[in-house]
Amino acid sequence: MQDAKAPAPAATAPSAPPPVPVSAGDPAAEALEVYAAMWAERVKAFQVASAEDTELERYVASGVLSVFEKELARLKKDGMVIRGALGHEPEATLRDAEAGPPKATVNDCVDLSKWQPLDITTGWPIPLPGNQPVRHEATATLERTDSGRWIVTAYDPAPTRAC
Repeated sequence: MQDAKAPAPAATAPSAPPPVPVSAGDPAAEALEVYAAMWAERVKAFQVASAEDTELERYVASGVLSVFEKELARLKKDGMVIRGALGHEPEATLRDAEAGPPKATVNDCVDLSKWQPLDITTGWPIPLPGNQPVRHEATATLERTDSGRWIVTAYDPAPTRAC
């Protein structure tokens, strides 16, 4: 029998989305690689409820970074961190490749089945919101900058839309 004041065992080591193989000159694959890198940095941030010591600003525009930082501040205020593995099924579609800076839309199915919010003080698991499906849609818009780098310019997590 576990003591009511003892913290829960540590959650499994966090994992980032698997690296996406990039074909040289394949803009959709490049956009997916940046999307995966953004998520790797977000996972690091969720572990400590802070964007400090991450490279999120390398992968996201300032408006997206601001939203992510507000989300992390809310986690910290609520005394939570998130641990575990996060699953993804991203697919990229190119847009406006001929009309200006190339853009890509990444449609993802985010799998939270091994994703666990924890109370910072006790280490105990906190259930996900009841209205949030374990697998939900997410959409990101990426643009290639003048320097040739892809950056996430919009992110819609759509946590209530199951996939």
